[in-house]
Amino acid sequence: MKTGTIKKVENRDEQFQNISSLITTYQASGHPVLSMDTKKKEWVGPFYQEGKVYTQKEAPQAFDHDSNSLAEGQVIPHGIYDIGRNEAYMYLGTSRDTAEFALVP
Repeated sequence: MKTGTIKKVENRDEQFQNISSLITTYQASGHPVLSMDTKKKEWVGPFYQEGKVYTQKEAPQAFDHDSNSLAEGQVIPHGIYDIGRNEAYMYLGTSRDTAEFALVP
């Protein structure tokens, strides 16, 4: 398969039309419709990032490479978007298991 091509899936259009219909039905009955996504693992630690530092103190010291041996841990960002309210929430977890991040307290 070439890079950038979409895999042919039987009845793709019908699947998306069905999803769209379900969203409309659920929203009309007052139920929330959520879109959820998980991103790649990120190393946590004092790593250098592009941008500006706004502080009245000395700028923090940071490593110039994101080496896992220098990391203090890992987090996995999880995004939840409420389509009807146009609100999004980000959670930082330690698992990619959908059931685990879907039940965040």
